[in-house]
Amino acid sequence: MNADITVADASIHPFKEVVLHNLVVKTTGDQPLVTAPEVHAKYSLMDIIGGKIHIELAELNSAKIVLIQNADGTSNLDPLTKGQKEKPKTPQEKNAEKSGKASKPLEIDIKKVALNDATIRQINNMNGHRDVTKFRT
Repeated sequence: MNADITVADASIHPFKEVVLHNLVVKTTGDQPLVTAPEVHAKYSLMDIIGGKIHIELAELNSAKIVLIQNADGTSNLDPLTKGQKEKPKTPQEKNAEKSGKASKPLEIDIKKVALNDATIRQINNMNGHRDVTKFRT
């Protein structure tokens, strides 16, 4: 993902949910992109195995999100959004290309995404000025 991701503790129930404690996602710069004391995800592993991404809940509690935009147009989101290099194709993808068959499109079903008691700060570093906008949920 082109980011350093750490958690202090994880509770994993492979077929249905994951709870992460003290999540930190750090890309560029000194400040982490995301810190969250608790992240909770409920999903169906059987659906995922069947080729459907079914997420019942994705919840960040008391998260702090810091978005930084620099004067040169770069941001701390760039490693996640622009830093993806084309991954090598799997043997199945290569065979599908050779046979001319298109692969089945990915099915994604996300029921609920929640930011509870979160703070989002947007920092624009422009021409020696630093403009900060803060949102709370």
